[in-house]
Amino acid sequence: MFSRCPVPLSFAGLWMWMVLMVHSSMEERNWEYEPFSIAAFSSDESLLKIGGRINRLKRGEFACSMTVDWNYDPDENTMIEADAYHSSTVVESDYKILPWSIPQQPFFEFLNGFYKDAFIKNVGHCSNLVQSEGDYVPPWPTTGTTMIEADAYHSSTVVESDYKILPWSIPQQPFFEFLNGFYKDAFIKNVGHCSNLVQSEDDYLPPWPRNVYTLDKCLVNGDGLTEIVPEGFYKIVYKASGQVDWGCILIVKVTTKLI
Repeated sequence: MFSRCPVPLSFAGLWMWMVLMVHSSMEERNWEYEPFSIAAFSSDESLLKIGGRINRLKRGEFACSMTVDWNYDPDENTMIEADAYHSSTVVESDYKILPWSIPQQPFFEFLNGFYKDAFIKNVGHCSNLVQSEGDYVPPWPTTGTTMIEADAYHSSTVVESDYKILPWSIPQQPFFEFLNGFYKDAFIKNVGHCSNLVQSEDDYLPPWPRNVYTLDKCLVNGDGLTEIVPEGFYKIVYKASGQVDWGCILIVKVTTKLI
């Protein structure tokens, strides 16, 4: 059980960020970003070939470009997901998955990840939950098929229909559900002006057009994104699965905007 768990200092920064995000929805975003690296992959380039690069526009200003040669028809088995990680350095081993969303994962993988790295550190002092310096291993009162996941949403109001999933992570979902959610609400608002990607005021429906899609020197304007973002390096891993597995890994450096 839990007994009046206060928010410890180590968690106060994250909690304050959540409060600021909710109460600053009408403010201008306070962060700037610099693309650090981009890498793309495809398991079958005859179906989908993808490549990306970072463009230096001028001193201190960078953009991203990408080409996607799309030659297959997404179906009900085509899934999209994204995981986001944060690090104060760019060292690979320093990246920790952002706590706003937790991708579906086996129970003991969750225990040895988010539970150990964040959750138990915040509630261990006020609960009788299991704590271990070593790896968590069975038995636990669960089976091998038990899965854990969490999704996080943001709204400037408390109206249920206003909530949008935070862009840090995207839970695995069907392709057209992704198009009618994050793609429409945030992605296309930021890259529609610099690409030939499909745009629609109505719902996206099959078929998705086969085409060579190009993003040319895109600069994110922040539409649909949160206004407050902690400094550091962010690694966002976008993945598509189905007939072909493809995606990209983007690392950006975020700094506080100077006023």
